[in-house]
Amino acid sequence: MRVQALTLDTLVEKFALKPPFLLKLDLQGTELAALRGGQNMLSETDTIICETANDEFPSICEFLTARNFGIFDLIQLSRLADHTLCEFYPVFLNRRLDHIKAKQPWDPSNNEAAIASMNNRRHMHLDINANTLMKYRKAKSS
Repeated sequence: MRVQALTLDTLVEKFALKPPFLLKLDLQGTELAALRGGQNMLSETDTIICETANDEFPSICEFLTARNFGIFDLIQLSRLADHTLCEFYPVFLNRRLDHIKAKQPWDPSNNEAAIASMNNRRHMHLDINANTLMKYRKAKSS
């Protein structure tokens, strides 16, 4: 089946869309190609949210960084059965909006809660590792 493909810039022009834009992409690995077709649109875009896999992220990040975007957040982290990162949605913010980011990266009053959270995470991973090793040892001895 043939379908018409249009670039983001063509869509903006065709539908007379007015900026500022928020762009959300989930294109099963073709996000970078779509972004390349939106060079003009990107200059008037405030926020970009795009699904990416680990191996796709560096090229998307490099492309958007070169076009005045910076990482603002990572959302919807998906993990495989072994808990390794599979895919996620980076949120990029146009650098002209850097003034809305928090000025102080860390509030020291959060230290105790952060340390407790890190300890919980560490124990969770130690348990996962211990269970994985036990499965491998069982399989090897069988």
